[in-house]
Amino acid sequence: MTKRKQTKGDLVTTIIAFESGQLDSADTIVFFSELIKSGMAWQLQGSYGRASRNLILQGYLNNKGDITCNLEQL
Repeated sequence: MTKRKQTKGDLVTTIIAFESGQLDSADTIVFFSELIKSGMAWQLQGSYGRASRNLILQGYLNNKGDITCNLEQL
C-alpha cells in the first residue's frame, strides 16, 4: 500500500488528537516520525521539538525520523 502525503488538514486533525490524548503510543510515535521527517517538529511550538528529541533519545526514532522500535510491542 502506498502511503499518501499528509495534508495540512490531516496534520491539524492529528495534532488535536495528540493534544487531547486520543493517540495511543504507537500512533504517537508514527505522528512524531512524520513531524521529524517533514521538519515540522522543529517549527511547531517548543513542546513538539522537546518531545521529538525525547523520542530520539529514548530510541524510538532516529534523527531522520525513522522508527527504530517495534510498534507492536508498545
